[in-house]
Amino acid sequence: MLRVVSAQEEPPENRRAPRHWPVLALSFLLLFAAVTVVTASALPAVARELGWTHARTVSRETHRSSSAGRAGIEALKERERKLMLEDEDEDEPEVGGPAARVGISAQATTLFRGPGSSTGPVGSVDGGEKLVVVREDRGYLLVVHHGPTGTDIGWVRKSDVLIR
Repeated sequence: MLRVVSAQEEPPENRRAPRHWPVLALSFLLLFAAVTVVTASALPAVARELGWTHARTVSRETHRSSSAGRAGIEALKERERKLMLEDEDEDEPEVGGPAARVGISAQATTLFRGPGSSTGPVGSVDGGEKLVVVREDRGYLLVVHHGPTGTDIGWVRKSDVLIR
């Protein structure tokens, strides 16, 4: 097929490259820069996962000023005081303290499933037996009793136990 070329139109072999090449070059450079930034930021994590490097911890060489350190400690102490006051205000059951207490049953009594006689019995304790008091709630004590049949955990009336 013959194509007629006008005098004003150049033949295809003599045509110049399109003038949008600067846009293509700039797009390529921006794409290359983006890939480089992503690769550089991910490289440490990839190297750690492959076992090429070990995780390093950064330590602070300079110490805080003493006033800043005291301010932080005072803020922590104030927060603890507020939490302690909130705990006292709430209607939660009392905890026997950081350690359990020892008590002796004043008389034969029943161990209940929960703090109250309506929760049903779990077992019984004879008078004069040692009990480990774990917690107190609404006039009842959560106790651990080591008896002849094994260890029982249950609630007893506070009035039935002498606490050391």
